[in-house]
Amino acid sequence: MKDSETIEKFSNKLMKVVNQIRLMREELTDSRIVEKVLVSLPELFEAKISSLEDLKDLTKLSPSELVHALQAQEQRRSLRLEEATEIALQDKFKGKMQMQEEGKIPKTSTNSSRNNQGDSRNGFKKRENFPP
Repeated sequence: MKDSETIEKFSNKLMKVVNQIRLMREELTDSRIVEKVLVSLPELFEAKISSLEDLKDLTKLSPSELVHALQAQEQRRSLRLEEATEIALQDKFKGKMQMQEEGKIPKTSTNSSRNNQGDSRNGFKKRENFPP
């Protein structure tokens, strides 16, 4: 599995290969599939792998149970990253506002370009003496 690949994409590719192997009448047990998946996961899933090994009997774990556990871990990680990004953006905005209040950077107005054009709409100057 690639680091940039999602569990869903990886599991879809995996099940395609598993189905092809089973169509050739090869013996492929669920425990062997689980074992191969665990070996192929990137390092960022190491903690989840350890907890699964400690809490569950991997010989009885189905591939779909494993995929669901990994997807849940991936979703939790994604939510944490989104929250961290949102907090960072809020802090950046607060810092900018504080610098504006302290006079370190000038305050900007969203309508400043329109205000310089007199009475205008949509960025166009109002024509004086327009013929009827």
